[in-house]
Amino acid sequence: MPIRIRTRLLLGYLAGVIILLIIASIGMYSRSILIQGLEKTGAIAEELHAAHTMSLALERVLMPANDYLISGDIREKDNYKVRLAEVMEALKELEKVEQNNELINTLREKIEKINAEAEKIFSLPPVKQTSEGSLLMYAMDNFGKEAYDIVMVDTKIDKQELDNGN
Repeated sequence: MPIRIRTRLLLGYLAGVIILLIIASIGMYSRSILIQGLEKTGAIAEELHAAHTMSLALERVLMPANDYLISGDIREKDNYKVRLAEVMEALKELEKVEQNNELINTLREKIEKINAEAEKIFSLPPVKQTSEGSLLMYAMDNFGKEAYDIVMVDTKIDKQELDNGN
């Protein structure tokens, strides 16, 4: 028995709708996978940005104390306070995106040590460039390097995650 034209049209229409539903399902699935990947990439990028900001702030906070030892200019203490505020702001930004609390706590400890050494340096008389000032600056630089290294290790891990697509 031959199939009616109306039945043929209806079957063609149903086949088209089924194909369209399959394509739409594949598209929605692909879209959700893409969004998940972009969210993870965005989170890693935010963490890298925060780590970069922190590393720059750490490098800048060491200079005023060094400049004070060289020039004896007491205005460097105010400059140091501005730089320290930048470091603390960078630490807050890093806390927002960093999951590793141990890393944040270690950084906070290093910053406190840097600050303690800076306070000792700024308590020296402006014209007295002694070996004591040099030793304090050396200790402060070491704490700064340790804090910087912590940030860079975390950044290296984040870059590897980004490169691997995990």
